[in-house]
Amino acid sequence: MDVTKPVCCTEDQVEILNASFKQIDSVFGENVPVCAMNLKKLWCKYTCDPHQADYVRGLGHATKMLDNQMQTLSEVRYYVDS
Repeated sequence: MDVTKPVCCTEDQVEILNASFKQIDSVFGENVPVCAMNLKKLWCKYTCDPHQADYVRGLGHATKMLDNQMQTLSEVRYYVDS
């Protein structure tokens, strides 16, 4: 992953990504490193890419009762290529 490209992450988002990456590593382990790297790239771009408007579209918000609590949900469409 090229760490010299500009990003729009905050320090908090970087910490969340690092924690998420550790979870990905615990699932995939050493057996499927390509799958783990692809998933990491997807989450990193979704969170920190300054050009995410090119492939992520917000579709709206809704407030619903989930697990006996009111939750605000966001719906997005994420475009990927093969």
